Amino acid sequence: MAAFDVFCAARRPLYVRFADIRLADRGGGEAAAAAALLALGGLWDAALREPSPAAVGWELLTAEVAARRPPAPCGDIPQGRCGDVIVLHRRMGLSPQAAAEAMGIEVGEFTVLHRAALRTLDGNR
Repeated sequence: MAAFDVFCAARRPLYVRFADIRLADRGGGEAAAAAALLALGGLWDAALREPSPAAVGWELLTAEVAARRPPAPCGDIPQGRCGDVIVLHRRMGLSPQAAAEAMGIEVGEFTVLHRAALRTLDGNR
């Protein structure tokens, strides 16, 4: 379980900060991150057999956030993965590489999602 502990130590602060922004609620971010990591702990062996255990963790986190978020969009941030890239890159200041790593995806996929998110934001203005 040492690998899981290392994963949690590295990801928890980012997960909490992301969830805080998405939920606009500091306490809610901690609870969502804790719940996602607890769920991942139960799936850790299976997650290690996946191409990206980080992607499994990210899916669990975003599902927790979605379950706790009001149905209305939060401000100008799109819903779904496009919104995730906006939060990670623009609101949290992560580099494309660091944001892609957090989501468990390749940088190229992050770039595509980021461009789509920017188009969505431009269309909302």
